[in-house]
Order: sequence, then structure tokens, then C-alpha cells
Amino acid sequence: MLKGSNQQMKRFAMVLFYIGGFVWFVFAVVKYLFGWDVTILQFLPYHLVAVISGILLKYGACLYERLSGRRKHD
Repeated sequence: MLKGSNQQMKRFAMVLFYIGGFVWFVFAVVKYLFGWDVTILQFLPYHLVAVISGILLKYGACLYERLSGRRKHD
């Protein structure tokens, strides 16, 4: 993997991670500001998808290289 694309992938991973956290801000606004009847379980899947995929994207390439025995050639 090229070094520049690795940086872009890490940046995108952080964006996904922050989107996962932002889900709870949306939950709070919808529940407490608008007074809608929503539950945590309605927002939890979106949070988990964003956070878990962001973490896997950020650390998954290094883990894959270690487990598969492949090394980066600099």
C-alpha cells in the first residue's frame, strides 16, 4: 500500500469514528430537544457500524500484514 493512501485511509477511519460518536449527539437532540419517543437501540447500530468500521480501517491493514506474514517494502 502506498504511504499517501495509508494516510487517507487513516483520515477516513477517523471520520467514521467521529461520525459514530456524533450519533449520540443526534440522539440527544432528537430525544431531549424535540421530545420524540426514541430509544438507544434505534441509534446503537449506526454508532457501532461507524465506530467498528473506523477502528478496523485504521488498524486492520497493519493487523492483516502481521497475520498474513506480508511486510511493507520501503
